[in-house]
Amino acid sequence: ERVRRAGPLDAHATIGIAQQVTSALAAAEKHGLVHRDLKPANLMLVSADDPESTKSDQSPSKRNRLRALRKSGIPMVKIIDFGLAKVFRTATDPKSLTHDRFVGTPAFASPEQFEHSALDVRSDIYSLGETLWFALTGKPPFAGRTLSEIHSAQKSNMVPVGQLKAAHVPHRLRSLLESMLAFEAACRPGTQELT
Repeated sequence: ERVRRAGPLDAHATIGIAQQVTSALAAAEKHGLVHRDLKPANLMLVSADDPESTKSDQSPSKRNRLRALRKSGIPMVKIIDFGLAKVFRTATDPKSLTHDRFVGTPAFASPEQFEHSALDVRSDIYSLGETLWFALTGKPPFAGRTLSEIHSAQKSNMVPVGQLKAAHVPHRLRSLLESMLAFEAACRPGTQELT
């Protein structure tokens, strides 16, 4: 809604959001969880002045992070809708959870989700890359009207970097997004490299 209402975010705000989401993904990873539906609509931007964000029972480190966010003007981000989240440390066959049907939002899903492959945090990293791309450009990186069209665009590994250049996204951030959108999960950075 924020991107549609006011236009794409600048690189500074997008990086601030990315850092917060990456920290949340790292925490989920420690508990063996993968979100499976990370997308712009599942990131809630909250003012750092919101009463909910200034509870007195917060740790000193969280209060310090909130103070820093207030000063920077970057909104606080909450990941919502863990309805499709799954524990990835179990021996469960991924297909048993989906009954061979696609799970997630196609425009922001990882290649593994299209292929019903095993998922880990790198699937969410891919979705975060697509989400950040959308925040910066107002468009998802891989377009298509059907699941197969979107997945084919991903397989081509032809990331439309021109969209990022047109949005004046700095080179280092463009390179990071390209690495997050690597077709092969093993080629993507993990939460440790992103934090």
